[in-house]
Amino acid sequence: PERISLPMTRMPAVDTTPPRYRVWEAPANAKRAHCLRPTHSLAYARAMATGPSQPRSRAILLVDHGSRRPDANALLDAVAEELGRRMPDHIVRVAHMEIAEPTLAQGFDACVEAGAREIVVHPYFLGPGYHTRESIPDLVEAAAQRHPELRVRISEPLGLHPKLVDVIVERVEMASRR
Repeated sequence: PERISLPMTRMPAVDTTPPRYRVWEAPANAKRAHCLRPTHSLAYARAMATGPSQPRSRAILLVDHGSRRPDANALLDAVAEELGRRMPDHIVRVAHMEIAEPTLAQGFDACVEAGAREIVVHPYFLGPGYHTRESIPDLVEAAAQRHPELRVRISEPLGLHPKLVDVIVERVEMASRR
């Protein structure tokens, strides 16, 4: 198979890309296909194939409530992963308002460490309420004070959107078929 040749100096320290999104190659001494090993993420390979890009300086910090259940917290990670694929020019990180880590302050730090100069905090909540109007803005203000060089904004929660209604219709229809 054809291999994409990429300069190693641009590789991230740790490739956390799920295996199904990686570019795979066979080592020179491999005799079987099961010897394939990951080389670079597919997103990285595509970015390098289109030439050098500007460093990403805009970040999206997705914030949910946080849960004691790891599977509930992992959902936000999955959303962030998909968002990162759709918006590859943005740094995408997650934070939990309470109960779980990373906290909002840790999420801010992660964005800054990745090179962010601008952060849009998106409350991953359905509607406006106490957390989106009070708790999250207070936590954002406290975290932003530690990084005065950043431009920080908070987006509206998901709210009413035809695509959300489509998802509800789809889930109801699926449940009706069981």
